[in-house]
Parts: sequence; structure tokens; C-alpha cells
Amino acid sequence: MIGTDPFRALVTAFTIVVTAASAFSAGAQSAACDSTCLKGFVDGYFEALAARDPGKLPLAAQAKFTENGRVLDIGEGFWKTAGTPARYRDYLLDPESGGAAALTAVSEYTATAQMFVRLKVVDRRIAEIETIVARVGDQRWFAPENLANLSDIFARPVPAAERHSRAELVAAADAYFTAVQTEGTDATRYAVMIPVIVVRYATCS
Repeated sequence: MIGTDPFRALVTAFTIVVTAASAFSAGAQSAACDSTCLKGFVDGYFEALAARDPGKLPLAAQAKFTENGRVLDIGEGFWKTAGTPARYRDYLLDPESGGAAALTAVSEYTATAQMFVRLKVVDRRIAEIETIVARVGDQRWFAPENLANLSDIFARPVPAAERHSRAELVAAADAYFTAVQTEGTDATRYAVMIPVIVVRYATCS
């Protein structure tokens, strides 16, 4: 689904939850799971990952797992090398579609990897797991060691008058992929810069 460059995929990943959410209606969630519920699924995923025990996850019968665009058996890939997650964790939660995601950093042997995970929760079971793992060396300005804590800027509430609607966020996410396909038009260039700025701030500040 996503290109082979893990760090470039991290930039794209910030739009995936909103884009994927546009394809599902609230009716897809027969068992309601609000933001607190979805956050619990994300935290549970990282706890299971740190223990290297996918058996701790409440998986749907046909759950799909990918890492950096490759379909794997759950328990393969980063599951075999991941260590303790950093306290830094930037959540993206969409109760309307059952989409839950987070960006964090995870120890791996003596190094640190940056990780994005997207979950699709249906009837309080994980139906999809999409992960992207980026390591030092993927990009020369990549600095996951600076991700010990989430910057205060991410915790500041957006004033109600400045908030965008869900439909506007979906449109911005769609514009990102349009820009990728068209190499960036005037109409889509601003949408492209939003995830780039967010990821650069998180990895370099």
C-alpha cells in the first residue's frame, strides 16, 4: 500500500487514518468504541509489542498485519526485535470509523526506531494492523532519540473556532495523495506541507 521508503511512509501515514475513515460509515461499528476505548487498543498494542506477545491482542478472525507495506504473520518482523516504547505517543483516533493510530519511538537493541501503527477496530476486535518502522539511516536528518516526550504543542487544545470539520480533514488527506500523483499542484501543495511539518517537528525538535 505504501512505498518502500519507511520514513517517507511515516509522512504519508499521518493522513491514512482520516482517509481510511472516509470509506466507512458509523454503521460499521456495531459495538461502539469511543476515543478512550480506541486509545486503549493502541496502548494495548504497544504493551503486547514490548512483551513480544501478539497473543495478548484481541484479534478478529481474519486480522491482517502489514509492516512497511509487506503482509506478514502477526508476530513476525518488528515483533521479534522491538523493545520498550518511549513515553512519546501521538494519537490519532476516529470513533466514527473505528480507526486508531499512533506515532511513537521504540527501542531496538541499542538503537531507537520510530514507529507508526494504524488499527481498525470492529466489534472491539482488531481487524487490521498497519505498521511502519523507520530506523536511523533511513533519512539523514532522522533523530528518533529526540522523541523521549511528546512536545507540549501537541497537547494544546485547538480553539473551537479554529477547528476543522471531519469532512475538511478527509478532504485534506485526499489532497495529499492527489498531490503525490500530480507532483504537487497549487491546490494541493498546502495539504502536502501539513504532515511534512508535523513529522519534521516531531523528529528534529
